Amino acid sequence: MSDAMARAQRDPSITRPRRRHGAAPRRRLSWRRWLVGGGIAVTVAAGIGLVAWAGGPGVLAKRGVAACDRLLIAHGFAVRRVTFTGAQRTPAKAIARAAAIDGTRSILALDLDAIRARVEALPWVRRAAVTRLLPGTVRIDVEERHAIAVWQHKGRLWLIDEDGAPIMAARADAHPDLGLVVGAGANVAAAELRRMLGREQALAARVKAAVRVGERRWDLAFDSGTVVALPETAPDAAWRKLAAMQARHGLLDQGYGRLDLRQPGLLVARPAKAGPVRRQAAGNERAT
Repeated sequence: MSDAMARAQRDPSITRPRRRHGAAPRRRLSWRRWLVGGGIAVTVAAGIGLVAWAGGPGVLAKRGVAACDRLLIAHGFAVRRVTFTGAQRTPAKAIARAAAIDGTRSILALDLDAIRARVEALPWVRRAAVTRLLPGTVRIDVEERHAIAVWQHKGRLWLIDEDGAPIMAARADAHPDLGLVVGAGANVAAAELRRMLGREQALAARVKAAVRVGERRWDLAFDSGTVVALPETAPDAAWRKLAAMQARHGLLDQGYGRLDLRQPGLLVARPAKAGPVRRQAAGNERAT
């Protein structure tokens, strides 16, 4: 220890040099100023909002809300950035238009539930979440629907999702990769049909349309012109049996107009042209 420091400790009249006022790092002061200013703004805004709420929906209330917003924006709570995640088919511009965040309201004054409802009204959006990231960012997370089929009903075509809900109108030739389901109730049953057909993919690739009959069962129209009637009960078993018979004997390519599998253990075949109806046990896979 130096002699000067030792004397300073022994002699109380010798004082240590004080840090000059205002010499704190500029960043720390800026952060404190932001906190103090923001706290004052929020407190005053809350007071104005309380007065506006108490005054009802009159002119005074509207002026109070506007003054509240201006104060919050002036103290750093303006919306400076809006981000989107999860959107593939929905353009960011469409989400921005639906959100309608134009910068005239402070971030604390935004009605997040109303923004979410407007975004979820977009055709491809299943769910949306809207989050404030203070002081000035709004994040919109989107979960989109997945189209599984085209639904034909009452002369119109619709893209439908896994729940059978219409997404948007469709053109007949716009979605060749999606199956066509037809009739009342076909949209609701389409997801289960899709799973069933997927178990025999080679045969499923030849299905051109699936017609819902009485909202109970399916008629499948194939590329050969043959229509196959599946039963109401255990259609998956009939589908597997049809795949086995097609693999062994090519039933769909023998000129039949209709193959009826509705009766367990029995196949009823009707020729495409006028001719006798052929019946055989489904277990006997010899083509006739």
